[in-house]
Amino acid sequence: MGQILTKSMDLDNYRSDQIKIEALDPSERRIRMINDMAIVTVKIKLKGKYMEHHLDENLQYLRVWTQEGDDWKVIAGSAARI
Repeated sequence: MGQILTKSMDLDNYRSDQIKIEALDPSERRIRMINDMAIVTVKIKLKGKYMEHHLDENLQYLRVWTQEGDDWKVIAGSAARI
């Protein structure tokens, strides 16, 4: 929807049922490792609802992960309609 969300805002959307996912079909996942970081892209066919908007979209997701000890954490991400 073109919004920039903080991690807290994103999690609140899920907790409050603002986001309801009916179907999620991933494809074309790519992972590129650079030192202690992973750059992940994946195409997703998503069906569901966000607030009052019905979704039936093809999306390209990007996530940048960093390793901290044994844990991996997302440090950046985006999604775009394709």
